[in-house]
Amino acid sequence: MAAQGNIDVKFNIDDIEKGAQVATSLLQQRANDVRNNRVNWQSYLQGQMISNEDFGFISKFDNANTEQRHQMLQEMPGKMQEDKSRVEILKQFSRKNKESVWTPFLHLLDRNDRFIVNQTSRIVAKIACWGKEWMESNDLKFYLNWLKDQLILPGNEYLQTAARCLQMMLRVDQYRFMFVQVEGVATSFDEYVTEIKSGRLEWSPVHKSDRFWRENAIRLNEKNYELLKILVRLLEGSRDPLILSVAAHDIGEYVRYYPRGKNVIEQLGAKHLVMQYLTHEDPNVRYEALIAVQKLMVHNWEYLGKQISQASQDDTPGAIAAKS
Repeated sequence: MAAQGNIDVKFNIDDIEKGAQVATSLLQQRANDVRNNRVNWQSYLQGQMISNEDFGFISKFDNANTEQRHQMLQEMPGKMQEDKSRVEILKQFSRKNKESVWTPFLHLLDRNDRFIVNQTSRIVAKIACWGKEWMESNDLKFYLNWLKDQLILPGNEYLQTAARCLQMMLRVDQYRFMFVQVEGVATSFDEYVTEIKSGRLEWSPVHKSDRFWRENAIRLNEKNYELLKILVRLLEGSRDPLILSVAAHDIGEYVRYYPRGKNVIEQLGAKHLVMQYLTHEDPNVRYEALIAVQKLMVHNWEYLGKQISQASQDDTPGAIAAKS
């Protein structure tokens, strides 16, 4: 009986293995069918739905080997940057194959090749933000959680890429609300941190908010002055007038609301850098550098501001006439 039982178990295992092989072969066959079901992009070109340049890129990608596809994956973000409507080509391809546009890219985020992973992340962000349809809820949660993990990944050499992608996503209300739901960014300071780490400074509302600086200036001291050091690096290496203007402005606001930070700014070399930009060719950079230097030099900026305002009022024609 024991022998018979062993035979039955063996048959059951054999049946399971055979079933698994059949299922695997069917899955592989389906995958092959999808790969071999090539879209007739020539008809898209003839119907003027895509340009000659788009057709050439797609044809080249279809016939490329792995190394060539890596190279083309590198080119895709730039191609979409040149013409944002190109993201719809990818969606047309997906609809033709009756599959999600997100699935192939989100799967690439699990690869070991960090370069491919982060190029893919850039592509996903651009499709999500520039397409006519918003990213679906489940895919969106996966991507936002992935971005959140990248920001805290130790030694992440592509930290700026992740921060820029998140910065881009947070410009869309639907995505920002979802990020709060997945316990991501929930405060203005978190948004500021994301922007600083991205290296892409712009005049977002927090920079001009007195309340923000009053509540958060001292937080620039956290993690051994991490954010201040990033601002200094941007002042040292950037050639973009917008980035230089915002960075100089933030240095000034930091010492305005945290006067004891002037010594920190001196030690980091930020004061010297800001003073260099007093003669910059761009007038906005010169202006922000001048205001920042004044904040660095003056002990009581609020008092000085009131004095300047009063002096301006006294110099108006009406005031001069009244005095005389």
